[in-house]
Amino acid sequence: MDERYDWLLDHGRRKIARGDEYEPVLAVFDELAYFSATIGETRQQKEFTSLLRDLVARGRAAGVIVVAATQRPSADIVPTSLRDLFGYRWAFRCSTGASSDVILGHGWAARGYSAADIQPTARGVGWLIIEDGEPRRTKSALLSDDQVAALAAYAARVRDDADGAA
Repeated sequence: MDERYDWLLDHGRRKIARGDEYEPVLAVFDELAYFSATIGETRQQKEFTSLLRDLVARGRAAGVIVVAATQRPSADIVPTSLRDLFGYRWAFRCSTGASSDVILGHGWAARGYSAADIQPTARGVGWLIIEDGEPRRTKSALLSDDQVAALAAYAARVRDDADGAA
């Protein structure tokens, strides 16, 4: 990421754009709690959280898109200082309004936007908030493992075809 910022500075630019020599990078962290509170020593967990915060804070302009997930959101796993850096936050079914607010932001559950109100049978339904907007109820596709594998294989083929055409 620092190399990308050096490139931006050298080119008088504020962010990576389509057509630049740097392609976007998707960094996915599935189950934040595992890395920030479960494995390793306290020092390593704090270092992980600090580095993740830096990646989220500076990543967008450098073309590094961060996606992070956790099954049981709590303030010690997703502190406000980290949560508020994400431009998009999506709260799926949570057990409490407080857990929903950990993702969406303080007070949204009391205003009627609580992921705790989503029925357990409503798979893929959640509240999506974008930047400073208001949450919107959304539904994602639920894909089987075979469908995910097929989709990934298709994406790899398309990427390879595009690289071959360039």
